[in-house]
Amino acid sequence: MHYSALVLAAGFSSRMGQFKPLLPLAGRPALARVLESFHAAGPNIRQIIVVGGHRAQELAPICRAHAAEGVQLVCNPDPSQGMFSSIRIGVQEISPTSQAFFLLPVDIPLVRAATLQRLMRCFEQQDRWLIHPTFLGEPGHPPLVGQAMVPRILAHDGQGGLHTVLEEHAGNAGLCPVADHAILQDMDRPEDYTKLANQAKADYPDEQECLALFQLAETPIPVQEHCRAVAQLAVRMAEAVNRQHAGHNLDLALVQSAALVHDVAKARPRHAEAGASLLEEHGFAAVAPLVRDHADLDMTTNAQITEREIVFLADKFVQGTNRVPLQERYLAKLTRFSANPVACEAILRRLHRAEHVLDQFYSQSGQEGRLLLGD
Repeated sequence: MHYSALVLAAGFSSRMGQFKPLLPLAGRPALARVLESFHAAGPNIRQIIVVGGHRAQELAPICRAHAAEGVQLVCNPDPSQGMFSSIRIGVQEISPTSQAFFLLPVDIPLVRAATLQRLMRCFEQQDRWLIHPTFLGEPGHPPLVGQAMVPRILAHDGQGGLHTVLEEHAGNAGLCPVADHAILQDMDRPEDYTKLANQAKADYPDEQECLALFQLAETPIPVQEHCRAVAQLAVRMAEAVNRQHAGHNLDLALVQSAALVHDVAKARPRHAEAGASLLEEHGFAAVAPLVRDHADLDMTTNAQITEREIVFLADKFVQGTNRVPLQERYLAKLTRFSANPVACEAILRRLHRAEHVLDQFYSQSGQEGRLLLGD
């Protein structure tokens, strides 16, 4: 299937006080960030229409830089007529070969490419005219609007805007749950922009996105509680390492995020690999390797402790929500598999690797680390 995207960038940015399409996010203008997400979502999105208006000439260089990706700029001559006037102008340009189009205001700039991919899969599976992404049950942007809606949008008199048209066809709408907080986050005001500018630098789920991932993976409640206990310990361990050596700069937010979702796929076979794949599917590439390695890893002698080792080790010191000595975790497994010599040998190898990581942690966290783990 082929898709289009409609990016609305014609507004006056009056509440922001600065021109929103050009505000930098992780070093790139918001409009460029949006266009890059659509491009990263894959070749099925063949047409991206940017509707400019106020200061449209300043958007032209960005659109030209992405012209090879199917980006075109059209102009709303009178954006004061409101957002629906821009929608109508953009919809008139939608290719008749597109099965559906995304509708995204430029001030909702951090929607992940993985979310766009998930929406396309939902559209193809559900056979609906319209698909809304939802985050923890709340619908957001961008809706994916089927070609069947185009004539209905163009025929609308504008009263109530696009919302009225979509409500009239709510019976033909479907929902697509995603683990992407950004579908609800706009930047109407300076404080919104400051928050999104900080988020644009991260590639891992926040706490609410972790909860959404638990829901999508149907992670059992006791496992979620275990993950929270591991995250609390992991952050304290990372803080101890950072305090001991000025050269360490472990990312506490990454540690917390990875620890929170390390067992997200616990109910599935090969849960570490399954969890990493789930995170990659939802666009959290920075966290996936830590989840993949949390069950077992090998650490080079005298290597510097990283977020990966912190999450691995914290998990070994928490059983359920209770703190346990390292050896106790592995000895329990040895007892369980005592009739299987091959399994026992593998468990002992894992214990020795974990002990090596623990030694490295103690050497790099000092007395604070020993007091924290009390192993």
